[in-house]
Amino acid sequence: MKLKRTTTTVEILEALRAPGVDFMSARALVTATGEPYNRITAALHALRHYRAVDVVIEADGIGWWFALPSESDQRQHVCREIAMEIHRRRKPKD
Repeated sequence: MKLKRTTTTVEILEALRAPGVDFMSARALVTATGEPYNRITAALHALRHYRAVDVVIEADGIGWWFALPSESDQRQHVCREIAMEIHRRRKPKD
């Protein structure tokens, strides 16, 4: 039996939206989630593309990531639009 596991993206969002957390660096997210650095950075950039998180980069080059309000997250809206489009394309059975 294969055990189900949450994705790195979900773990990052949970870590950034935790109470008392404003900003986290990618290295801090590695420690918090236990995921490898390359997965963390890939998930962060994907989340930034969909406006779920954003980053502030300091002069020393360290990026501090923070979660945006859930209203600005575009991942949920795209899924609903695609589902409605697929639903419209279906032909009724005879």
